Formats: sequence, C-alpha cells, structure tokens
Amino acid sequence: MLDDRVPHSLAIWMGLTTQSPASFRQYFDGMDELAAFGAIQRDLGTNFIDPDWFYWDFHAQPQPVASFVQELDCQPETQALVLKAARAKGLTEVNAFFCHVEARFHEAEPERRYNDLLFLGNFPD
Repeated sequence: MLDDRVPHSLAIWMGLTTQSPASFRQYFDGMDELAAFGAIQRDLGTNFIDPDWFYWDFHAQPQPVASFVQELDCQPETQALVLKAARAKGLTEVNAFFCHVEARFHEAEPERRYNDLLFLGNFPD
C-alpha cells in the first residue's frame, strides 16, 4: 500500500523488463485519474498517483544500476543506499525504474514484480 504523504522519503522500484516501451508505459496509464484503477493503482493500493511526485524511465538496453541511480533526484547518501539495495536484490544491470517522491510503500508480498520490476525499498532523502 502506498502512503504518499511521507516527507523526505522515496519509494523505488528497478529491474529488467523484456516488454516493449509501449507495453511498459501502458502500466502507468490513468495513474493521475482519480479512481481509474489502472494497473499501477491496483498494484500500489492507491486510487491516485500525482505525476508531479512520480517519475519513471525505460531503456531498450540494460545499463549498470549506478547509471539509473544517478537519474534519481536525491542526495548522494540516498543514492548509495539505493545502489546497495539493488545489489542486495541481485541487480547489477537494469533497463527500467520508477520512483515516487515523498512516499512510502508497504510491500505485502516480498519479491513481487511490479511491471517486471522489484521494489527496492523506501529511502530517506
């Protein structure tokens, strides 16, 4: 379940997907429409995701996790924690991520995939 009222916190998902860019993007359709119950809303247990506090990226080819971590708009200490969490999940290369700023996610099913990505954790920032 997503709590989107947590100051100075990031919830981050990363991984490798074999989906096409269009299929990957479709997961986010309707996220900013109240009670649209799109795929991401169902998966994160919320009825609205504010795109001002949410971002994602997708690349056709895998890249080192560190290159995606550098895209995160957060403190260097937070980037180091995210990199450590990714390595702990066995991720060395990824081609996609999504992040909700000012939020905390409570994962009911550890190791579940969200649009093929793993939840890395909640990080202070």
